[in-house]
Formats: sequence, structure tokens, C-alpha cells
Amino acid sequence: MTFKSENKPNHQLQRTAKNLPPLNSVLGRNGKCLNAEKNKMKPTIYMESTIPSYYSARSGRDIISLARQEITRIWWENHREKYDVYISQLVFEECSQGDTDYSEKRINLLKEFPVLSLNDDVVSLAEKILARKVIPAKAADDATHIAVACVYETDFLLTWNFKHIANAHIIKQLREIVEKEGYLFPVIATPEELIGE
Repeated sequence: MTFKSENKPNHQLQRTAKNLPPLNSVLGRNGKCLNAEKNKMKPTIYMESTIPSYYSARSGRDIISLARQEITRIWWENHREKYDVYISQLVFEECSQGDTDYSEKRINLLKEFPVLSLNDDVVSLAEKILARKVIPAKAADDATHIAVACVYETDFLLTWNFKHIANAHIIKQLREIVEKEGYLFPVIATPEELIGE
């Protein structure tokens, strides 16, 4: 995904939301996800593409991949219903890549989730993250995932991406950028952290 540095919106990123339930059940004032505590809803999750990828993948060849797949399956099958889970069009795009059989499985898994739009606020925040070079330009999609979770004020950003998202070395910088722009920074978590008891 390429970002333009000028203030005009990048029309490649202007997508409309699909599969959304009625607007007031997804978005609060200013187009943000309703806060679970204030409105007595389930906690909200923005799920990026590593989660459906691990859930639907063929068995991994190394012990770490196998463990992440099993943990993801446990969360998906036993704990996912405790949350209101959202995705974006970017998740659809990333999950449609690769082996056709597995990409179809991933896309089918995603059909049940509301899709959050990659609006001007998301694009602007992702550009600011990239401009500060906290995340390299080649990982612009990761900056977009973070921006979606922040702009829509989800409680959690669920990921297995430790390189550019769930990375302790950059979270402090990401939080500073996001909060300077007036957004709340979500809890970045893996499925293992949301399994609970």
C-alpha cells in the first residue's frame, strides 16, 4: 500500500465498508467504535490478517508456528464470542494472497466480521506513523492496521505480527504518535493473551 504525502486523500485507500451491521451498532460519535465499558458492550477487537492466517494454515513445520496455530484455534473456537471483532478491507486483501485453497479458506472465515473503512483519518494516522519512521515504508500495511485500531478506538489489536506491531521496542513510540493525534492506543495482544480462564 502506498501513501501520498500531500493532504489530498489517496483514492486507492478510499474504500467503502462491506458487511457492516446497522451503523449505530458499530460506530459511535465521530465514526469510532463504541467503547465497551461506556456502553456495556463486549470488548472490541481489530483483528489483523495474521490471525485468520494462523487459524486456517496447514500445520507448521516448526514448534513455534504449531503452537501459534493451536493457540489461535483455541481462541477462535472458544473465546472469540466474548468480543466484538472487526476487520478492514486491508485484512481481506492480505488474506486473499498466496495459495488459492488457503486464501479461499481465509476469506470465508472473514465474511462474518464487520469491515471498518480505511477512511481519511486512518490514512492520515498511518502516514504520520510512517513519517516518524517507527515502521518502515515497506511495512505500510502494518502502520495501516495500527491506525485502523486507533481511529476506531478498539480495545484490542489482535496480532501475531511481532516485527512491526506487537513489538516492545516500538510500542512506546507508536503510543506517543497516536496519543499526540488525539487517539487512544489499543492494547496490542496475541490470542494467547485473550484466552483467559
